[in-house]
Amino acid sequence: MRGNTHVTAGLTAALLTPNLSIPAMAALTLGSILPDIDHRDSLVGRHVPILPRLLKHRGVTHSLLFAVLCYGLYPPLGAGVLLHLLLDVLNPAGVALLWPWKKRLSTPVVTIASGGVLDGVLRTGLWVVLAAVVLHRFLGYSFW
Repeated sequence: MRGNTHVTAGLTAALLTPNLSIPAMAALTLGSILPDIDHRDSLVGRHVPILPRLLKHRGVTHSLLFAVLCYGLYPPLGAGVLLHLLLDVLNPAGVALLWPWKKRLSTPVVTIASGGVLDGVLRTGLWVVLAAVVLHRFLGYSFW
């Protein structure tokens, strides 16, 4: 997935979670992009270029270990990381969920290439849901 798909998914999940505080919403959204600190084209990787050099992309930051550590720091942060991992399992490259075991896991049925057509379709769908949630939750419009 592209970074903007991850952040849209994180923000949508944050707004769909009932009774979540603003800091928890921010943490969940941050967690949804945090694993990509290991990628040179990520928001953090562009500004802190040492991280992608130290961390192999889709290595430790794309593992259940990293998600559990983040969850231990702040549960909404860990939930965002888990959301990121779930989306990346849909990518044909898969993720090493059980790092340091290097075997990458991916879904055999549905695959969504980063930047591909399905990535765009997913992102657009998330934006529609996000807009509906914002209109309903903050502006009082009722769709359901």
